[in-house]
Amino acid sequence: MLLVTFTYSDYLKYKNFLPCTINETSAPYSYNSIHDVHDKLYRDFLNDKVEFSLFLKQFLNIDICPDDLIKYNNTFITEDYKNRHSDIVYKVKNENLYILLEHQSSIDDSMNYRILEYYYYILKDTVNFPILKNRKYKFPMIIPILLYTGNRKWNFVPNIADKQADLNNKNLPSKKLDFEYYFVNINNYSKEDLLNMDSIVAYSMSIDKCKTEEEILDVLYILCNKITNSNKKSFLKKLIIYVYKDFLEDSIKQDLIKNLSKGDDLNMKCAWDYVREDIARNRKKARIIGLHEGRQEGRQKGRQEGRQEGIRETAQAFIQKMLENGEDIEKIKLYSGYTLSEINKIKQELNLCN
Repeated sequence: MLLVTFTYSDYLKYKNFLPCTINETSAPYSYNSIHDVHDKLYRDFLNDKVEFSLFLKQFLNIDICPDDLIKYNNTFITEDYKNRHSDIVYKVKNENLYILLEHQSSIDDSMNYRILEYYYYILKDTVNFPILKNRKYKFPMIIPILLYTGNRKWNFVPNIADKQADLNNKNLPSKKLDFEYYFVNINNYSKEDLLNMDSIVAYSMSIDKCKTEEEILDVLYILCNKITNSNKKSFLKKLIIYVYKDFLEDSIKQDLIKNLSKGDDLNMKCAWDYVREDIARNRKKARIIGLHEGRQEGRQKGRQEGRQEGIRETAQAFIQKMLENGEDIEKIKLYSGYTLSEINKIKQELNLCN
């Protein structure tokens, strides 16, 4: 059997053309491939001591000077979590204190266990074992933080006790390990709240709250006019490249970045208007009438005329876009749901045959 992989880059390129919704249970793509780029961006931002200090102050009211933060470079990978690692660990200068930050862009209800596991490995790595039995020796304090930036609501309890079993026999000891930690949940903040914070992490979260390309564009435009700090501008360039990595032409991205470097509001506005026009052209080209419901019910009920037209427009836009990008015919078959003969017929109608 031929395995065809539909990557995150594919999703970004074709998400406005897809004739049905791709989900984790029906499509053979790697879960990690979807989140890795996004998560790496946050790690890049939070690996900057100034940004990490701002994050602590703005979201947790913890005031630590950037100069007092020392990056702790060990990565804690266990046998059960070979593909997962604690994102960021800092040591506080002149204090026996470590700060662990774990970033999640998707819901993971094993998080309490993972935090406890990371806590143990940091402790094991930092304890001074030769003097551990000394009565006066105190092992390090570790502050775990979970940052969640996903778009699904996550009613999560950041306490190890929440995952510990309740006992049926009330005569048995019932005291649980009460280990609570910080949980920064994107759903607790509005887009406006985040834009009013002066940090790249907050700005990134404001983009994550956007639901359409137009919303993202509006936020980026606000940020381009708001940010003057050169270091933050370099982070913003990364954001632009990341957000529009696969569905904006390189020339457009370069225009945005060039105008951002100039700080010229007029040139920036022209570049933004050009991007909006480009999105509008793609939207018109990819107008979807039926989507998944039209495709399923249209075939089941005899391909009613209206739904059939919507399905055909969707398929044509999707197949045309993939063919223009030189995608393999097997990938097109798999994710359009059409046979080779149907695809060839559409190619003929679109004059795409070689």
